[in-house]
Amino acid sequence: RRLLPYFLLFAVVLFFTSCTDLRIKTSFFTQGNCEECKAVIEESLKSMSAVKEVEWVYESSVTVVIYDTTQAAFKDLQEAVSKAGFETAYFPANEEAKKKLPACCQEAISRELTPFIPMPPGHSQE
Repeated sequence: RRLLPYFLLFAVVLFFTSCTDLRIKTSFFTQGNCEECKAVIEESLKSMSAVKEVEWVYESSVTVVIYDTTQAAFKDLQEAVSKAGFETAYFPANEEAKKKLPACCQEAISRELTPFIPMPPGHSQE
């Protein structure tokens, strides 16, 4: 019986600390040209503990990310991609990292991009 108040206190603290995960979905332009670019871009973000899901969309050259805002800021996502050698909306590509990428990934986008229109939650583009 003496342990019951401590157990309840522990349960309440555990509940509130688990509720501090503030995930949002965001997107930003990322220079890229091929499947190899996709792999590097996505891996650069998946290595961050704040990132829960990531997809680079070839048709629009947009990176879509679901991340925990309590662990990282929006600029941190773009900075991680730029450090991997890719230009983003707010950061230039790290030149040393860019030189290590496959030739295709170092080139400027030469295709026409499709505008990226995010779908509301629960909908798909299929």
